[in-house]
Amino acid sequence: MTACPVRQAALSLRIVAKSFADAQKSVCLLTLAEANGAPLPPFLPGQYLPLRLTINDPRSHRSLSLLRCYSLCCRSGLDHWQIAVKKQLPPANSPGLPAGLASSYLQRLRVGDMLSGKLPEGNFILPDDNLPLLMVAGGSGITPLLAMLDQLQQQQDPRPVHLVYCLQNSRSMIAPAFLNQLSRQHPPFRLSCCFSKPQPGEQPGVDYQLSGHLNLAMLRQLTSLADCHLLLCAPAAMMSSLLQEWTESGLSAERIHYESFSGSPLQRSSLSLPSLSSRPAQTILLQQSRQQFIWQPQHTSLLQAAEQQGIDLSYGCRAGNCGTCELPLLQGEVDHSPLSFNQPRPGHCLPCIAIPKTPLILDC
Repeated sequence: MTACPVRQAALSLRIVAKSFADAQKSVCLLTLAEANGAPLPPFLPGQYLPLRLTINDPRSHRSLSLLRCYSLCCRSGLDHWQIAVKKQLPPANSPGLPAGLASSYLQRLRVGDMLSGKLPEGNFILPDDNLPLLMVAGGSGITPLLAMLDQLQQQQDPRPVHLVYCLQNSRSMIAPAFLNQLSRQHPPFRLSCCFSKPQPGEQPGVDYQLSGHLNLAMLRQLTSLADCHLLLCAPAAMMSSLLQEWTESGLSAERIHYESFSGSPLQRSSLSLPSLSSRPAQTILLQQSRQQFIWQPQHTSLLQAAEQQGIDLSYGCRAGNCGTCELPLLQGEVDHSPLSFNQPRPGHCLPCIAIPKTPLILDC
């Protein structure tokens, strides 16, 4: 594929340490450094690292080139980066399928092995005002929040921070030592846990504050939701439900910040996708590279149309959740999937969920 010229920066990374981040040993923590010993570039806490992986597919016995994105778990400015990789098991209703290709591959790697990456990306970052922060994490969704918390502690940021961590029980907690240390050494930080399957011996009010599946009413039991930023990263179903409740309750939508690891849009239950069959084909011009491609009704998005015609646009989630693919829209009009809570900034589009209404010129 031909890449957009502004998206070509690449990194050669070496694994310098490997450990597990949880008691169940299902989340592998990989510590990475520049292969040539050069300083790592800066990033914003909350951003993720895109990795290009070449993996043999046991089903097709073919070599696959996969792009996967993993949240950076540490603050910027160190001589290393850390990512947490949770092994993806086969679907519960299809146990005969293989486990996740990318996660299985990364968990098999050893210290000294090399990875090819791109510069960190993403718009899920700390707000730049002084309002309190309400962080809600579900399972491995805590990983981008760990980098934020690390940065807040290192800078001795005085903003009140309340982390509500939703997980099965203490054995599935990621980075428990760091969170306990943060509770002791960073006074503005407060941790509340919501366990869905407490273990025998785990006591409410001691080991966890809530039980079951988190909703807005349960959040109100813990803290005030007014005049704060909500930073949310969790499984898609949990995020969709909380975001729906948050917006319907009249709380400020401008203070919602979220990241989704899901490959499907975070759905608004009352909306549906428009039909594409009656849409006319449209020509899409990339201003910087002078490339063009054609969107046709069989394409579900601008991103899919570009890929099928050999043009490599940057992306992360493919579902309008992360904002990685956002591009300036210089000319023309698009529709975006109404199923996604994430909509682009004015004058921009998200190619992974965008459908052209007219010919387009994109700044790429």
